[in-house]
Parts: sequence; structure tokens; C-alpha cells
Amino acid sequence: MCLGRLLEQGARSLVKKNRELLLGLARKWNKPETETKWMLHVLAQCVMRAALEGDVPEVVNWAKDNSLPADARSSYTLDLQRFAKKPGFARDALMDFVTDAAVGGAAVWALAGALKAEALPLLRELRHSSPNELVRRSAAATVKKIEARSGRVTLPDANPAELPKGYSSTSIEFDTDRIHEFLSCLERQLKGRFRPGDTDQLALSANQMKRGRRRFYIVPFSFLDESAVQLGFGFYAEDEDAIVVELHFDARLRDDVDSTPSGFMDSQ
Repeated sequence: MCLGRLLEQGARSLVKKNRELLLGLARKWNKPETETKWMLHVLAQCVMRAALEGDVPEVVNWAKDNSLPADARSSYTLDLQRFAKKPGFARDALMDFVTDAAVGGAAVWALAGALKAEALPLLRELRHSSPNELVRRSAAATVKKIEARSGRVTLPDANPAELPKGYSSTSIEFDTDRIHEFLSCLERQLKGRFRPGDTDQLALSANQMKRGRRRFYIVPFSFLDESAVQLGFGFYAEDEDAIVVELHFDARLRDDVDSTPSGFMDSQ
């Protein structure tokens, strides 16, 4: 519980001031005979908040240690990201770790975070060629995120007050990478279509959102009878992988819109 409190945002300065203490605990407890292995991943996260570049070789040795629990090794591996932004020991270690069954997925996320677009050739290869399913899935997810963030959102920012009076709203939370699927479900339910390119732009914006940020867009929607209406989309990034979509719509569409979230969630 004490270690867990050190992971709170307000404790960052305290953690950094006690780097030597945390490293000492890790040296003492990262042993095969340690009985409290269940808490080593929390200690690893604390250590990596305080670690300096000179600590990287020791950290890499812990990440390599097969006697440690996989979650502890993954914590060390994942947080090597901030030391791998330039060539050196940390980056080389992460390159080696992508073939490690226990920490390969964490190594992929660390490389993607450190190298961004520079990592795309390696990640694209790993998503198809790696024998490790977790590495393949991690590589596919990171490629999607990096590609999305390298694009440009051209939809103008808006706010709900710009919509006609009498609009209603509803919201739904789901994994960000399902935004295209949600928009397609909405098109089918409303029996119409978005303007070409708008779904890609909405998905791009959703994938670029940072935790705790909000955005709002108004896009036109055309029905099969060629009538049109405006739809409002509010995005709120719950975390790195989940998004809340707030949908604003003409009240006459309530029945069709209300059935979209339930139908979409049932398809998961």
C-alpha cells in the first residue's frame, strides 16, 4: 500500500528524492527467494520513476531476470522508454526484448513511445512476423496509433451551442480503436451516410486524443431520401485506450440513435 501511494501524481518529487532507497529495496527484494513477489511490479514502477540514465544497466538486468515475475519485468521494460529516445544501451535492450515471450509486448510499446514514426518499419514487420501473439497485437495497436497521430485533423472545432435548438444527446464509452466500427453502425441505423472523409477525420481525431482532453465537431449527415441533418460529436479521452463519444442529434432521430449504442455494444 505504501509503494502504491508513491505512484500517485503528487508523490513524484518524493520518489525522486528517495532514488537510492528505492534502488536499495530493489536490490534486496529482486531475488529468487523473495516471498513477496506479488508486489515487485509496484516497486519496479516506483524505481523507474526515480531512475537516472546511469541506472539503466542495472534496470536492464532486472528486466532480463527470468526469476522475477513477468509483470515486474514488464514494468522495468516499459519504462525504459524515456531512456530509449536516443541510441544507446536502453534502446538496444528493447530491441532484444521484442523476442522475449514475457516482456515482448512491453518492449513494443516502449519502442513505439520512444521512437514514434521512426519505429514504424520495425512495428509493421513485427505485427506479421513475430511468433509471439502479444507482440503481434501490441505492434498492430502501436502502428495504428502512430499512423493516426501522424495525420492532420481538418474538421473545424465547434461547440454544442452551434447546433439548432431542440437537439438531444446521448453518450457511450468504448475502446478508441473501435470508433470506425461505431460510425459505421450509426450510418446503418440511421439509413444514411456521412460526407466522404468525415468518418476518417473523426476516427483520426479520436485516436489523437490525449487523456483528459475534450473535442467537439459538427458534421453533416445525409439520409437515403437525400434529406440532411447535422450531427454533433463530442469526444472525451478517458485514458489512452478508451474514449467517451457524446452524440448530439435532432430529437426526431431519438429512437434510431438510442438503439445504436446498445446494438454496437452487443456486437463486441
